[in-house]
Amino acid sequence: MTPKEYLESALAPLPGTDRGTLAKNAIRENITALFPERECFPLVRPVADEKQLQALDALPPEQLRPEFRQVCGTPRFTQQQMVSSWQRHH
Repeated sequence: MTPKEYLESALAPLPGTDRGTLAKNAIRENITALFPERECFPLVRPVADEKQLQALDALPPEQLRPEFRQVCGTPRFTQQQMVSSWQRHH
């Protein structure tokens, strides 16, 4: 299964009419409505240490795992982020 197939599978509505299932399906519907064009990038955990993870926004990029930086630094990932951001604001 590709990352894109996994994402689409995860966003597919679940069968059922109980309150929990309806709430989960509403979240799935909102995500698909807000992001009509979407792509999935598998990422490793940015840092191994739990305390660093909780303060991720304060960490310099050099302290992030190289595997994480490698994916986030690819032109495809960066372009997808810029396109998604532009689409949300226009």
